[in-house]
Amino acid sequence: MKTQINESIKNQSGQIVVENLLLLVLMVGITSLAFSTLRQQEVVKSLLRAPWGKLSGMIQCGTWSKLENGQRSCAAGNHPMSRDRNISLKPGG
Repeated sequence: MKTQINESIKNQSGQIVVENLLLLVLMVGITSLAFSTLRQQEVVKSLLRAPWGKLSGMIQCGTWSKLENGQRSCAAGNHPMSRDRNISLKPGG
C-alpha cells in the first residue's frame, strides 16, 4: 500500500511545474494583448495630450490658455506682459 502511494506522488511531481508554465504563458499572452490594444488605441497619448496643452500654454505664454493647432508661440496679446496697463511712468502725473 505504501509503495503504491509513493508511486502516485512521484508521478504527480512534475504536474505543478507544468501548471505554472501554462499559467505563465497565459499571463504573458494576456499582458501582450492588453499592451497591443492600449498601443493601438493610443490611450496614453490621449491621457497626456489634453493636460499638456494647458501646461505648455502656461510655460510659453504665461496663461492657462491652450496653444491653437500647430501654433508654436503665443497669440498677440495673450501674454500678461503684452497687455496695456493703467499705470503712469511719470510720478505725480
